[in-house]
Order: sequence, then structure tokens, then C-alpha cells
Amino acid sequence: MRDSYKFVDRLINCFQQKKLSIERNRLQQKELEEKASSSLTEEQQLKEKLTLLISYTKQLKEQ
Repeated sequence: MRDSYKFVDRLINCFQQKKLSIERNRLQQKELEEKASSSLTEEQQLKEKLTLLISYTKQLKEQ
């Protein structure tokens, strides 16, 4: 009887640890997705600035 209680306790502990690991992984995944989104936005802004600088440079060369 005692062994079955120990077994159940071990199962519960294992389940709780797995649950925490899954939650931690979800939070890490969310953070990574937010960073990726932020990086894409920043990249787009830099491309726009570069395009603007190139067009200004072309205009100056033409003058």
C-alpha cells in the first residue's frame, strides 16, 4: 500500500515538473516571437531609412 502512495506521489511530482517546464517553454517561445517581431519591424524601418538616404544621394548627384 505504501509503495502505491509513493508511486502516486512520484507521478504527481513528475507531472508538476513537466507542467512547469511546458509553461517555461511557452514563455520563452513568446519572448522569442516578440523579439523576432521587433527585429522585423526594426529591419523594415532601417530599410526605409536606407532607401531615403539613397534617394537623397541620387538627388544630390543630379544637382
